[in-house]
Amino acid sequence: MISLIVKIVTVPIVLLLAMFMTDNIEYGAMWQPLLIILLLIGSGLALEYALLNSENLWTSVALDLITAFIILYFISNMLEGAYVSFGGALVVSLILGVCEYMLHRFLIRSKNVDKAPA
Repeated sequence: MISLIVKIVTVPIVLLLAMFMTDNIEYGAMWQPLLIILLLIGSGLALEYALLNSENLWTSVALDLITAFIILYFISNMLEGAYVSFGGALVVSLILGVCEYMLHRFLIRSKNVDKAPA
């Protein structure tokens, strides 16, 4: 539950700040960033549930970073009127990766991941 709450707060903030502070990320309609936010949150939660344990912190963070980049760059650019540059997707993915690292480290230290059946 902690992970969901953190993702619901951090992912929209990071993406919306990137949209409004740079020309590297633009969406043609208001539903498009909402879709991307939902995809990022859903994929992050699925990867945490499936992979995260106390032994593979870096693997989980790396997969989160790669997944975020794929969603931001490839899926966003498939949407009509949307544009995400390679550099924009990379920077936002790295920022989300840092957030994921801190969240995963917290979850492992607080023993919240050992309770999951993964």
